[in-house]
Amino acid sequence: MDERERNPLQSASERSAYERTLYAWLRTGLAVVALGIVIIRLGYYLTEFARSTGVSLDHSALATPIGLLHVLLGLAVMVAASVRFLERASGSGVMRGDPLRSSSFLVLAMSAGSLIGGTTLALYLLALRP
Repeated sequence: MDERERNPLQSASERSAYERTLYAWLRTGLAVVALGIVIIRLGYYLTEFARSTGVSLDHSALATPIGLLHVLLGLAVMVAASVRFLERASGSGVMRGDPLRSSSFLVLAMSAGSLIGGTTLALYLLALRP
């Protein structure tokens, strides 16, 4: 008999650790995406401010590509975290026979929702680029 089958609490504890790690990386990815949005909005604000005051800002055009790079980097972090979660959780056998297995669907659905929302935002920001 396998160790995980004899001790379901250890399996649940290991699964919770994998999920906590995934959530931490998803939060990090969302923070990087948010930073990218702030950089892009600051660039738009500085451009409009420069137009209204007649001041020349040479580097304000760099804000959009730098912000978009942050958005894409944050999405990459979320994708990597989700893939690593799937590899670790399924490879260690934690997902087999676990009463908490249904929570995997919730974790992956939240990851997919974040990725779809971030990708939509990145495409929207590309369309707005002057």
